[in-house]
Amino acid sequence: MESALTKLHAQMLLERILAWSHCFPLQINSIQPTRNLLSVLRMTVLRISCLKLSQTKPTSMTISRSLSSLDSPLKLVLAHGLQNGSGMIEGHEDHFWGYMFYKSFTTLKLAVPRTDQEEIPLLSNEIIELARSLMQFSITHLGSVCTPRNFHLLAGLLRSKCVPIREVALHLAARIITRWSAGLSGTVPLTAPATYLFNLVTLSSMHIQLRADLQKRIQTEGHQRRLCFSTFVTTGIEFLSKFYHLEKKIIRRKNGLPARNTFLHKPLIKFATKDSLHVTWLASGKQAPMMYKLELADPLCGVPEHLLQFRVVHRGAHASALVNGLSPSRTYLFRVVIEDVSSELYSPHFLVSPIAALQTKKAPAFTFDHTRKGPAIKLSTNALGAIFEANETWATVLGSSPFMSQCNSWEFEIINSSSLFLFVGVASLEANLTTFLGGDEHSWGYIGDRALYHRRMKSRLYGERFGHGDTVGVILNMDYGSLSFSKNGMDLGVAFNGLIGELYPAVAFYNQGQHVALIEHAFKCPGAGEILASSPFSFNIDQACESFDLMSSMTDDLPLSDNSFRRLHNLRDLWLRGSARRVKTCFGFEVTISSHVDPSLHTANGQYVHTPRGNAFVLGSAFGLTWFDSGKNVGAYFYTSAAVRREISNGHFQIVPCSGNANNTTPSCRLHSGTEDDPPTQVRENLRKVLADKKMHHSVIREINEVTQSSKKTSWNIEPTLLLEHLRTPRADRNIKSFYEFAGTHVALVLLLNDDILRGFRYFIADLEHAFWYEGNPQSSPVSGNYISTSLFKFRNSILKETKHRLFQIFAEQTATKAKQAEDDYDYPDDLTQVVLNRFKASTALGTSQCKERLSLSLFGQLFSNLHLLCPRLLRMGYTHPMDDGQERTFKVKFEGEGVDDYGGPYREIFAQISNELQKTSQAPNNLLRCVLPLLLPANEPFKFVINPGLTSQSSNSTFEFLGKLMGVALRCKVALPLALPSSTWKIIVSQELVINDLLHMDNGAFAMISQLEQMLLCADNNACQSLMDMSGIKWTARLSGNSNLDLIETTGNTLAIGEIPAFVSALYKCRLRESETATWAIRKGLTSIIPKFAIPIFSWNEIETKVGGVPGVDINILQSNTEYDDGISPCDRHIQTFWYECIKLKLALMIHREILHSFDDTEKSAFLRFVWARARLPNSSNLSQKFKIQAAVGLGSGKSPDCFLPKAHTCFFSINLPKYSSKEIMLARLKYAMWNCTEMDADFKLSDSELTGWPE
Repeated sequence: MESALTKLHAQMLLERILAWSHCFPLQINSIQPTRNLLSVLRMTVLRISCLKLSQTKPTSMTISRSLSSLDSPLKLVLAHGLQNGSGMIEGHEDHFWGYMFYKSFTTLKLAVPRTDQEEIPLLSNEIIELARSLMQFSITHLGSVCTPRNFHLLAGLLRSKCVPIREVALHLAARIITRWSAGLSGTVPLTAPATYLFNLVTLSSMHIQLRADLQKRIQTEGHQRRLCFSTFVTTGIEFLSKFYHLEKKIIRRKNGLPARNTFLHKPLIKFATKDSLHVTWLASGKQAPMMYKLELADPLCGVPEHLLQFRVVHRGAHASALVNGLSPSRTYLFRVVIEDVSSELYSPHFLVSPIAALQTKKAPAFTFDHTRKGPAIKLSTNALGAIFEANETWATVLGSSPFMSQCNSWEFEIINSSSLFLFVGVASLEANLTTFLGGDEHSWGYIGDRALYHRRMKSRLYGERFGHGDTVGVILNMDYGSLSFSKNGMDLGVAFNGLIGELYPAVAFYNQGQHVALIEHAFKCPGAGEILASSPFSFNIDQACESFDLMSSMTDDLPLSDNSFRRLHNLRDLWLRGSARRVKTCFGFEVTISSHVDPSLHTANGQYVHTPRGNAFVLGSAFGLTWFDSGKNVGAYFYTSAAVRREISNGHFQIVPCSGNANNTTPSCRLHSGTEDDPPTQVRENLRKVLADKKMHHSVIREINEVTQSSKKTSWNIEPTLLLEHLRTPRADRNIKSFYEFAGTHVALVLLLNDDILRGFRYFIADLEHAFWYEGNPQSSPVSGNYISTSLFKFRNSILKETKHRLFQIFAEQTATKAKQAEDDYDYPDDLTQVVLNRFKASTALGTSQCKERLSLSLFGQLFSNLHLLCPRLLRMGYTHPMDDGQERTFKVKFEGEGVDDYGGPYREIFAQISNELQKTSQAPNNLLRCVLPLLLPANEPFKFVINPGLTSQSSNSTFEFLGKLMGVALRCKVALPLALPSSTWKIIVSQELVINDLLHMDNGAFAMISQLEQMLLCADNNACQSLMDMSGIKWTARLSGNSNLDLIETTGNTLAIGEIPAFVSALYKCRLRESETATWAIRKGLTSIIPKFAIPIFSWNEIETKVGGVPGVDINILQSNTEYDDGISPCDRHIQTFWYECIKLKLALMIHREILHSFDDTEKSAFLRFVWARARLPNSSNLSQKFKIQAAVGLGSGKSPDCFLPKAHTCFFSINLPKYSSKEIMLARLKYAMWNCTEMDADFKLSDSELTGWPE
């Protein structure tokens, strides 16, 4: 491991080399465009070369020698460029950058085979990344590199079998296209002939082939249930987006408008397969190239044609397209659109073709899914058959297509089965595939032994036995939510009711040799392959390109594309008019529903009607569907117009009396500002101002976050009047007039971006890890990764907190390890780790003088010994015991010598105690304050701690890595681990830029010295300043945390000169902010082994600090709103009122209520929460998953003499037994006594003498 001294000298040496080359002057305090090359050189040298250097101070010769030792054709390129000054002297940049581009391309070309049989060398990722960086900067700094010849050279790299090289080619080709687009706009010289560009967009098939490859790859990766798509997909999306932008400009230059006699014919099928259609069309009478869009609608039965939701599946000048990812034997509706591209302003559809109904080839509606099956299940070649190869163990296989509407049926033939232990039924994607159907809440099964199972319980006897040679039919009626079965053609009746969501056909095996096959001619599945317009599965390549355009517009102040603007305009009108709201569906995603309902259905918004699924409220319409909500927290579901009309004749959808409070389906309040009727041109102008006003944009995001938190509504359902009312609170950076004028545009832009991220996050987070590296230089920016990921990385502050938390929840759930199912639900699974901790030993060891003993015997050290060698997947477990009251855990805690059952309380307690251990301080022999455990050091700022920079050994890195793992476990299990670390540490973890003010939280003395030195630079009398510098004796030395010194340059004996202040200031604050970089990276390594790497950069540093440590203080309002009362206790009871409120009589006989808990300071509030819940902070949410429960007092005499009893808390269940005290004074005294004196857990059971280990006699 290289030392910090070696890194620092290597960095300064590179700066001197660049300054010597005359091309990059050394100006530390200014940001130069070409400083990006310095970042590349630092990355290359520090990550490749410095690892090979010894502890001796490097020289230019050793740097060049290290670079020359690279095993690659590029081994001399960088060294030659640095040493050959004439190649970098001003005026010869063309030669240098051209040389870099050509040599880099030559290296990558080695991995492109000339024939199919040719063997190619393997290039390391470091070499590919270096070549990519050099070529990228060649394109950036030398426009003449962006030639058609070089573009075709890059296109040739797409034939490489090495996927990273293909990604590099697409990434760089997109950069060249961006340069050409800028050239067409006149901002830079155009380096390609206009004729070539016209032929490229109208004749070239490169982008068509790329699009087809991307569609196949997306389909494959989607079936693999990958959390995100590969970097090749995101890079391909970037290229297509840039290409379409160039294509539109070329068509505009060629006056691409249809003539008056132009007519678009219906789209036709060129050829069809079971999962794709090659569609072509003809425009008669055209006089110039057109910009076409091919749009597809997934027809749901009974949806009127004018209400169909079309989505773009192709765009460009070509009049044909290959559409993949379709379902077999299904009819799809297509239309072709020509848009007016004559200007940048908003333009509606110019010409639309008639709608054509095109059908894929006939094939089974679904097969068994290779990617969704349990172990030991082998599928046939056509995937219609499944054979089980294990014995006496359960395994389940799902079908390839889900169902969410209509009545669907299919049949299984049981070719072989030696027992009746065989299940058929349905399941959702969340079902456990290593158990039987009905083995959890996500599956429903019918076993051959004539019984029904659900939630791991036998529901009832049903039907007849089935087995070898029988045919079992399944009838899934999603309109009624019912599941029925048949045997050998005989209907067995309804087996289950109340099914909802997206369900897959399923079969579960138990005995070896069991063989089941789907019967091809028995499929009757009109609901197969349905995709709702707002579902994540409907998010395709073109929508990803539109989202990329939106991100580019927000980051680079570019005009919004027509499609993005049309979406923004519609969303703006809906929000301002208050005519829609967003609801969660039973399918796992959200939809925006309009309050309008088709009058012909004889239902209206807010009515309580009788549906085939039971009574429900009418919510409204979306995508031509009518949506309902039963009020049972299962999510909204829909019926098509045809289904509603059909069921009306059956007596359904009639208004029924509503018991209790009606569901509030009233749309949000309208903002009567008059701006909702603005014409599109005015909205476009408003949008231009909105994009330019970054300060107001971030203010709106902050307001939405605050209103969401206070109102407990989703960001999409905040009423305009409520948001405007919140703005009236005085704040310096709020401009109410500006917001009132552009309110709809501001909010619509934010909501549109967040909706795209929620639906299409798999396209955006794939390459985020490549953008997630920290170079330690506030002036540098990520150079790796494509533009999509770096755009998301740059404006993470534009992502709403609600969106971030939802994304994090998705990432955590989909990467969690499922515990093995125990035989009994109340038994713990075998793979759940149990840790044994001795709190008495830990408490005793903290007083010893031996540092290693304190650390090893502390609770942190004991937990380290138990867990640090475990596979990270076991620490990603999200198990919840039935007695845990919803608390997720990754391990079970046993306190040695204490009779305590861990039902959540001890698990949370261990995190709180470890936090206290790490930040517990004592007086050192030199009278300085120190931490009892050596991992942290007290910072100059009160109640802040810094990572100990003196711990650099391998064992220390393992310890810090384990600390990062504990952070990840705390995040997953929603347990607080409060760590008062400085902002610089959190910023390195989330890869956020460091600024000089971050030093203030670490060392206010060093910050004050830097401020004084910067003031000296403003002084006109240099001699006087130099005299003052000599008197102060400041040298090129940095004092680190822990009072150790580090030399900043080789010669440190001389006093600092006035001219060296800028260099000294830069070196000092970089050194201090990076003093514990190695340990911080170890923490991040541990954190990202538990939490997906791409889940971290979406948060800012203060958000990740709050998410790990919880919200400082305790909001009593949140606690009270999440309180439940036991039977026999009412919130109106006198002692409950006394608990929450203290009444103080004042003058004029007024009663002012002050909450007792509000009268506590932050320390007392945390102590109370620790007493009742074993955690010192509330989660970062206003809706707690585990509710606070107030229960009656227990014990003999507690009813007659309550003042003699103390309150009793149950930390596992977040509850308190509160006696009916006679006065508020007695209640306050008893409560405080219990909080401060009952800090340990009482025994849940009595230990035997042999179990009292580790405790004194």
